[in-house]
Amino acid sequence: MKAERTFEEHEAIKAVRAIERTHLGLGRPTLGCAIAGWAKRCTYLIAPAGCGKSAILEALQPHFEETIEIVSMTRAGMGAKADQLSGFRGLVWVDDLGAVESAYIRQSLLVSLSELTYRHGISKDSGIFHFAIDSFNAGVVAAIQPTILKGLIRTNEWEANLSDKTLRLYHVIRPITPNAEPIKLLAAPQVDPRRVKYEEVLCPAYTGLMDMAVTQWGRTRVKLHLEEMLKVTASLDGSKVVRSVDMSVLAHILRPMMLERHCLHRGGFEEKRSLNTE
Repeated sequence: MKAERTFEEHEAIKAVRAIERTHLGLGRPTLGCAIAGWAKRCTYLIAPAGCGKSAILEALQPHFEETIEIVSMTRAGMGAKADQLSGFRGLVWVDDLGAVESAYIRQSLLVSLSELTYRHGISKDSGIFHFAIDSFNAGVVAAIQPTILKGLIRTNEWEANLSDKTLRLYHVIRPITPNAEPIKLLAAPQVDPRRVKYEEVLCPAYTGLMDMAVTQWGRTRVKLHLEEMLKVTASLDGSKVVRSVDMSVLAHILRPMMLERHCLHRGGFEEKRSLNTE
């Protein structure tokens, strides 16, 4: 009988360890963004300047058949990219939201990207201007500085359109001796994640993963997000079925999302939100 795969033998963990040897602290956020991208999620990579956000985005791009960079765009502005985004199956990335001209445009861009990944399309009809994007089935990764997130959390759009539909990975390690060499991501799905079999099993590994995920999402969304990311995690190790070791591996990689439990404070009924960046 074939021995069960161990945690350290998992290809995703090997990839994390390889990145950590050259770029300390970037292993988990890089794999987290990659897994979420392959799982067609909308991900915010939240880190101060100089912590490697751009390096992570550059490492992701060779692992997707197509990539689109969006710098600054309102929902109406997306009409110009409707043909390109319709049917798109790669990765959309935003490198620096701080460079976007206004808070309104940042909000409009993030809401539009969130709706695209969740509903697979958006449209706008103002009477004289109409466009529609459909069959969008891609991942999104947006690099965001904490000060930008702080303002975003105070908006009504946060609860209505963003909080439950996005994954937030926090990275707050600034290297003492930065490595200018590119990150090498030594992992990719070995089988089609859509063909990976998944059955929800209330084992300790899954329970721990779910308890961690509810720091950001309601339980209905937790099951939706985790199922897709677990399929990708299993596929990275060449497995056609999700195993308990895949749950432990994903929990290790997504652990940076738990920082939100300590820095995001809520009061009242979907109001009085604040992000402590001190």
